[in-house]
Amino acid sequence: MAAERTASDKVGTQHKLIESLLRGMREALAGDDAARAAARVKSLHRALMAHFRLEEDHYFPVLESERPQLRPELEVLRGEHAEMRAVLEEIAGALADGAQERAADAGRALESAFHTHEAREEPLITA
Repeated sequence: MAAERTASDKVGTQHKLIESLLRGMREALAGDDAARAAARVKSLHRALMAHFRLEEDHYFPVLESERPQLRPELEVLRGEHAEMRAVLEEIAGALADGAQERAADAGRALESAFHTHEAREEPLITA
């Protein structure tokens, strides 16, 4: 039987997938195919929502239980999740309105926010 993957391994794998999806979204938003861009945003949305649920429902509570001093930092991470959810909705709304440039701007903001978030989060989960 294979050894169970660690939380760090799982989060790292998910982050790599999300990075790939962010790149795909950025490329699609830079083009002129709104349907392709909307499909990329939808794929990213599914992956991010699953990732956030896993962290918020499993990893963060375990960390809070084992290391209560991390609670303030975990609350910041939860807040960043909420902010990224809102940006995803902004991107989808801009695409629905035919405002691909606005969607691309929001996509760049999302990508930057995710990188900042990832840099803060990974050390907590891998420690």
